[in-house]
Amino acid sequence: MVEIHLTGQSEKVAVENPYNLSRPPLYHQLRTADALQSVPLVMNAYNTGTGKTYASLLHLFSMKGTPKDNVLFIAPTNELIHQHYEDICEFVEANNLRFRPIEINAAVLKSWHSDDRVDRSGERFVDLIRSNGQTFHAELGIAPDDHDKLPLILVTNPDLFYYALFWQFSPFDQRNLFQTFVTSFRYIVIDEFHYYNSKQLANFLLFMALSKEWGFFAEGRRFCLLSATPDAGTRMYLDRLFGPDDWVLISPENEPPEVANLPTTPVLAPAILRLVDGTIDSYAKEEGKALQERLGKGEDGALIANALWRINQAHAALRFSIGAESLGRITGAQPVAQRRADQFKPLILATPTVDIGYNFKKKAKARQNLDFVVFEARFQDELIQRMGRAGRVLGKTETEILSEAIGLVSPESIAALQVANGQTFSRSEFLALLTQTVALPEKADFQAYVSRGGLEENIFPLYNAQKMLSTEDSQRLEAAFEVIRGVFAPTSRRTFAGIHIRWKQQETIDGWLRESTNSYHIKHLPEIIATYLEWLTGEKPEKEDIRAKLSLLLKPPYVDGFRLYCEMERARTQTQFSFRDSFSGPTAWVYDPERLLSGAEVTQYDLIHLVENYQFTILDEKQFLRATGGAAPAESICIGLQRHRQERLRVSLRWRPPRLLHNGWSEAAFIRCYAAGQPIAVNGLLIRAQEPLDAQIRDAIGQQYVLALLVPERLNGTLQSQLRYRAIYSRKLLVGLTDGEKEFEVVLGSSALLLEPLMAWAFQQAQDSDEAIIC
Repeated sequence: MVEIHLTGQSEKVAVENPYNLSRPPLYHQLRTADALQSVPLVMNAYNTGTGKTYASLLHLFSMKGTPKDNVLFIAPTNELIHQHYEDICEFVEANNLRFRPIEINAAVLKSWHSDDRVDRSGERFVDLIRSNGQTFHAELGIAPDDHDKLPLILVTNPDLFYYALFWQFSPFDQRNLFQTFVTSFRYIVIDEFHYYNSKQLANFLLFMALSKEWGFFAEGRRFCLLSATPDAGTRMYLDRLFGPDDWVLISPENEPPEVANLPTTPVLAPAILRLVDGTIDSYAKEEGKALQERLGKGEDGALIANALWRINQAHAALRFSIGAESLGRITGAQPVAQRRADQFKPLILATPTVDIGYNFKKKAKARQNLDFVVFEARFQDELIQRMGRAGRVLGKTETEILSEAIGLVSPESIAALQVANGQTFSRSEFLALLTQTVALPEKADFQAYVSRGGLEENIFPLYNAQKMLSTEDSQRLEAAFEVIRGVFAPTSRRTFAGIHIRWKQQETIDGWLRESTNSYHIKHLPEIIATYLEWLTGEKPEKEDIRAKLSLLLKPPYVDGFRLYCEMERARTQTQFSFRDSFSGPTAWVYDPERLLSGAEVTQYDLIHLVENYQFTILDEKQFLRATGGAAPAESICIGLQRHRQERLRVSLRWRPPRLLHNGWSEAAFIRCYAAGQPIAVNGLLIRAQEPLDAQIRDAIGQQYVLALLVPERLNGTLQSQLRYRAIYSRKLLVGLTDGEKEFEVVLGSSALLLEPLMAWAFQQAQDSDEAIIC
């Protein structure tokens, strides 16, 4: 064990209070507001718990409150959105600001006029923004006689932002939504900016680049990014886009020396940090009595794990000794109402959903809301974020009561920090120590994706926007492309025209799959058929030869393989345009009378998670109805949970590729097509495990296309080294070939796209080696 003492932390208080706030702002908060007056983008990088959100809201005082002064406030999870919405409502009301805060997500949009035969959520979204909420009096609780078109503060998640900007809503609404999002917001706040991977970061950078290139910064648009741990890659991209002088980083490291003697106020109480080996489930089993004693003294705490299954194992270990009335869960499986009630319980068990800005609220506590926190940490940012959950005292009257943080880390991390055992550090000194000793690795990012797939993905909105513009105006799109290329991939030789052809071909594929007899689509097929045959055989025929045989190639049996290839390409593109991971896995309806999974008796959750972690029975429709009193949707998998597994059941996959070659798939031919380093969408995956599975479970994803990066056994070492410092995982895949089943590692969903450029060198080396042997 390593024990480290952390001093309390205070932040400087601004001398001025220009907005007549109930308490003077902190120096960094006022500094943020001042910087937004002179540059288009400001990033506040102060520590967790020091009031960054409040800092972003001060800019509202500088806005005139006209109907066009709309604000877009983006937070990564719906639970955090709700907390921000409540805080923003309180801020607006307390300061008599002319804004209308609105909490919005996909479920809310769908619930408005849910009797529509066709989902027109996009149309409702456009109406909401363009009418400043006036179209939805009843839904928003606006009084019938209130026709004041107040500017909106739209508090939402990045998914809605992404699908609007990237033309992913209904085709009826895509154009209007793109135009509305690009033009309607004067101020954009993006919270927890460090949370996003490079693919997602690139999507935000596109919006900033369009704002710059199309003159919105000149009209007063401003961005405020909030991130306690911004990385060097983020700063590099911002420098490329804005230059070093047109954006400002607000951080403790660059405070001017003349403010050193400003008065201060406490924000974090002193703390003891103990680093031990273990996991949350084992800690709960071994330290249950100690936790019970702490709660008996009136303390509040939290247990945070990297995995839901360990949280629920810990819950099972503590539920009877501590009692349900004192034990809460904040997890993705927990119903929303239950999560919001559980935050007030003395001991909270949570998954990483609480890492991203979540505030543990308690009722009328004079001291910190959390007296202790126990958490797992694989990476440096997890340690910093999670230990900072305990001891937050900004605005509290009692600020010197000691907090305790217990970090469950690897033996290697403990050994690396033995040099600090028993010593005292400030928070900034401790962060420097972590960096110096590399006691916990920094989470590796996926910047390689940005210069490859990111450039292609982020040109798609421009490809669609070109259809809206005249020839003269469309030249602005090529200028915007050059700006984007300069940010994402300054050395790339790709052109706007080249990427335009890529998306035109995808449009042809989508159109032909919908209407295979449409002559407009058919005439653009030869190049795509040639690409398909090159993928299948290794040799690309001439386009003219394809054109001469086109009518034959579009008849069975030749067209069957080509159709399958087009379906694979469509599925790959659908994955590329998923903001979060595209593969969420099959789900099951769960009857859970013992509340093993969550606080709900009936819920819906990921089937693979349930198979790996619980003993259960399969329920038919009548059994499920009799047990729950409600019917599950038709064709649903229904299970009844019985108990936690003592040992997890590891799920893998099995697949037999479609017979596209006359003689079937040899291992060499299969690797050339399916395991050559490019993610490819596969259909017909079967779930397998070390014990027999019900056919419903085995076939649960059989009809679903899933994007997969297949890695041959000889490259597994390279794969594992790339995954080591990234929060993605591989599974075993058995593939049925002509010479028997062969084992591959497979990474599924959007993670396959992020991993592709990182593995490119290894795949190329393997290919070169094979060619050298053949020669």
